Amino acid sequence: MPKVKADDKPGYRARPNVAALSVEPQDFARLLGVRGVLPAARKLNLDLMRKGPTMHWRTHNPALADIAFA
Repeated sequence: MPKVKADDKPGYRARPNVAALSVEPQDFARLLGVRGVLPAARKLNLDLMRKGPTMHWRTHNPALADIAFA
């Protein structure tokens, strides 16, 4: 199991009820294998893209997100 640090008050205005998870780079792939993490990451990212313009709007690609989080 990867060592995970959780911040339940990360300050996301678009999603106030989410927690930010952080892991060491070498544990990132293992974190995505933990049950529920991948679907939650997919939902958060797609919801943020659907929300509308952000500072990263030019790089929003729902089709890529579907492939990456499928």
